[in-house]
Amino acid sequence: MKYSTEQLGEMIKKERLKRNWSQKKLGKKLGLSDRQISKYENGEQTPPIETIFRFCKSDIFDCELGYLLGEDDYKAGTKDETFVQNYTGLSHDALHSVLEINGKAKSHRLLFKHESEKSSKILNNLLTTSEFLDIIEKIDSLNNAIENANNVIPKYKKKYGQDVWDEGYSIEYNDDSSLNNFDGDMPKLTKEQLKAHTIFIKGIEKKMECAFYVKVIRYEIQESMRDIINILYPPMCEEQNEIS
Repeated sequence: MKYSTEQLGEMIKKERLKRNWSQKKLGKKLGLSDRQISKYENGEQTPPIETIFRFCKSDIFDCELGYLLGEDDYKAGTKDETFVQNYTGLSHDALHSVLEINGKAKSHRLLFKHESEKSSKILNNLLTTSEFLDIIEKIDSLNNAIENANNVIPKYKKKYGQDVWDEGYSIEYNDDSSLNNFDGDMPKLTKEQLKAHTIFIKGIEKKMECAFYVKVIRYEIQESMRDIINILYPPMCEEQNEIS
């Protein structure tokens, strides 16, 4: 079996730090010195194969050998998890959340079999509704809308320059000392100042327009969530009568 000593050392260190263990604590669990653990982690020395197997035991790193050796088929922890992660495109954390819901995670909050079966049924019902797919599309639109809203001001500053934007801001909010001594009407502006102020106002209006669109999509997502609840759990007769 070919593997990289340096990569193995990095994986040992990664798993140790994940558990907030010191080299001394890990060494104690394995009957080794902290100096020996340091040599393994730094790639100065290759652990014997029997020691590598001990790293994989449930009371140490609780992982498969292929994962610790850095094999591509075990990137997500196990061969099965790696396949599912690659096939679905789900992240490690997202996949772990699904495993927790259906009770398949190595450690999860669902204590009894009937609870995990019930949760799996709920998850299956949720994922197979057309409205759920609609929510995913709306959330994608929401992400884009938020990104657009956040980019409005930076785009205006990049296009017209920070100085122009600051000038427009000063005029609008009278931050410039030369504009603070007028009484009543807006002071007379130069052509350049007027242009800067116009650019600033357009930028703010565009920002507000994008922010309103974000609010609309948020409302649509809330409505879709309500539709899902009504589909999975139709209102009782009493509720229908109250609504009517």
